[in-house]
Amino acid sequence: MNVNYSLVKDLCELNEYGEVKVDLNMKTSLDGLYAIGDVRQNSVKQVVASVGDGAVAALNVVKYVKNLKD
Repeated sequence: MNVNYSLVKDLCELNEYGEVKVDLNMKTSLDGLYAIGDVRQNSVKQVVASVGDGAVAALNVVKYVKNLKD
C-alpha cells in the first residue's frame, strides 16, 4: 500500500521518502500541524502504532491550543 503525502507536501518538511518529519510529540515543521501514523517518518505502518501516535499528538494539540489562549 502506498501512502498519499500530497495533502501535506507543501505545508511541512518531508524526508527523502516523502514522509512527514515529526518530533517525539508528532509536531511537524509547521506550527500547529501534527502528523501521525503511516504519513510520518519512522512509522512501523501498524494500526496499533498509529493509535499511540494519535494519543501523543492529541495531548500535545491540547497544550498547543491552551498556549494560544494565553
